[in-house]
Amino acid sequence: MSIYNKIWLVISFIFIIAAALSAIGHPSYGDETHFVETIRLFSSASWPDIIKDYPEVTTPLVYIIYAAWGKLVGTGLIELRILSLIISFLFLLVLYLYVISYTKNEKLGLLLCALVIINPYIWGLSVFIFTDMLTLLFVLSALYMFTRDKPGLTAFFLGMAVLCRQYAIIFTIALWLYISLRSYYSREKRTFFKYTLYLFISLIPLIVLTVIWKGLSPPSGTKKFILDTGLFWNPHALVTYITFSAIYILPLLLIFNTKFFAYKKLLIPAVIISCLYFIFPVGVSKVTSISNNLDTVGLIHKLLFSLAGRGVLSEIILFVFFFAGIWIILIFLKEDIHTIQSGRISPVLLLSLCYYIFLMIMPFSYQVWEKYLILILPVLSLRTGLLFPYFLQKHAAPSL
Repeated sequence: MSIYNKIWLVISFIFIIAAALSAIGHPSYGDETHFVETIRLFSSASWPDIIKDYPEVTTPLVYIIYAAWGKLVGTGLIELRILSLIISFLFLLVLYLYVISYTKNEKLGLLLCALVIINPYIWGLSVFIFTDMLTLLFVLSALYMFTRDKPGLTAFFLGMAVLCRQYAIIFTIALWLYISLRSYYSREKRTFFKYTLYLFISLIPLIVLTVIWKGLSPPSGTKKFILDTGLFWNPHALVTYITFSAIYILPLLLIFNTKFFAYKKLLIPAVIISCLYFIFPVGVSKVTSISNNLDTVGLIHKLLFSLAGRGVLSEIILFVFFFAGIWIILIFLKEDIHTIQSGRISPVLLLSLCYYIFLMIMPFSYQVWEKYLILILPVLSLRTGLLFPYFLQKHAAPSL
């Protein structure tokens, strides 16, 4: 075991212990209250009837796993949070394995992993009972299995992820597109059909659930949480996620600041496109405003308002980050188009595809939360860290 592996293991232990000591006895936090109620419902309800309808909008695997744990140790708040801590620790281990599989550089990998865990949401999700951390664990496990060229396990973990949160399907779509492009240029038809079959099989449980529910969510949950059941694409959500993407990877922007200017020709297009902010500024969803009586999209947004006020200064800051986010996307696109045109499909392209599809699909959600970026943060951080030729030349990504 290398020194960096040991450092990350120690960091992971310290992180989990600190999270436990600081929050395991905290009263129910936010949505945790109704998640715990649903877990208790799953632990006492008859099967499989409970799957047909329950008062949540997310798929049932998280509640099933926590209910099974609850039957072993109890369904008290602290007992259930212990499972959250275990899941979080496993996530930290898989995160490091996945990042190192790409960077082949333990120092850079440690930096990118550290960027992920300094996010305040990771701290809370590591101890409180939410659906995000288990979803993240399955997603990263799937992506790591893909770097090991294990299609069955890749599809299995992706199937588990969408059974925790429906929108984890972005990774299934991204992976299939990547395989399609790679197979087209390499003529690997057998690989394409193998992954296509496995990925389709992984989605069968979700398809069955949507048939049972006659929609994407259980009827009771839809009625309880979704004010408007119509499917709409919200441009404000797109602007929000691009803006907070730049905020969340700000440490990387500061570390690699001079290297970004190798793409200074993209600054003018970025400025022009970023004017969209004045048409579709960052804003809360209708559900958030009415149901939760909030006017922010999350912790960072709330912090910004507390520091800069709810006026022009905050909007200027958000505009600057939206511009930075657009610039980053244009850089990604430039590099990815060059990759596709060259016919040498790099695994780095998969990271970009995950991010692009996230930006396309998430605005369909009835909620707009900066927290949703946590699902894509490891991939986005890794894509940004692998952007620069210095690292790509000295520490090549894996040849999948």
